[in-house]
Amino acid sequence: MTEEKFYTLKKDDPKMPVCFDLIGISYCDETYYIRRRKSSQYILEYIIEGEGTVEVEGHVYHPKKGDVYFLPRDIPHIYYSSKNDPWTKIWANIRGPLVDYLASNYELGYYFENLDIYNEMKSIIAIAKNSKDVLAASEVVFKIFNKMYSSVQNRKKYALSDMLKDYIDANITAKITIEDMASFIGKSPSQVTKIFKSAYNTTPYEYLIKTKINLAKNLLKNTSLSIKEISTRLSFTDEYYFSNTFKKRVGTSPKFYRNS
Repeated sequence: MTEEKFYTLKKDDPKMPVCFDLIGISYCDETYYIRRRKSSQYILEYIIEGEGTVEVEGHVYHPKKGDVYFLPRDIPHIYYSSKNDPWTKIWANIRGPLVDYLASNYELGYYFENLDIYNEMKSIIAIAKNSKDVLAASEVVFKIFNKMYSSVQNRKKYALSDMLKDYIDANITAKITIEDMASFIGKSPSQVTKIFKSAYNTTPYEYLIKTKINLAKNLLKNTSLSIKEISTRLSFTDEYYFSNTFKKRVGTSPKFYRNS
């Protein structure tokens, strides 16, 4: 394995928000393996090429091209390259009050899939090579943390949208409301609509009705259930409301659709 390493000036100045102990680019081979039982540094690495494995606190990740991993200080960890497709990665071992604050308050986790911080990492190396301006490099680190934080928030948002969709799908024959959905994920009704629409480009109510109508179409074509029975099974207020809703969505009445 070949490695480029760069040291910065004033790395031990307590007034500096970030101390850059070591920065570089690693061209790994199949033998690349790092184990740390305890470290005073935070490990920030971006995968340029290849793939490998990170083990930390019982979690196992497989960072590949375009991914980032961030390992907090004082936590044992292991990371190593794939034998068949070893990493090329750009990295920084950092510490300092700004890093402590951001790591503590942002609740970032360890692994960020498809998070492009390549230009930011290259900027840090350029600063280390040339101006050695630690404050400028610290500003770049802050930008990286903001990108990681945004990634975490997006993951949470999409996790909630998936929960909502699963809840609707599991209760498609029940009479559920936006308030029920809000209670299920612990958010307000307006937040439910915003979360769902940002993920699926439709409101949860629209998705609920559309899915009910699709199920009704299937029941009309493939069962002998009466229109009233289908209406009851899908928890519409009554068969007249069901028929009106069906015609508005499909363009024909349930009876005509069944016989067509």
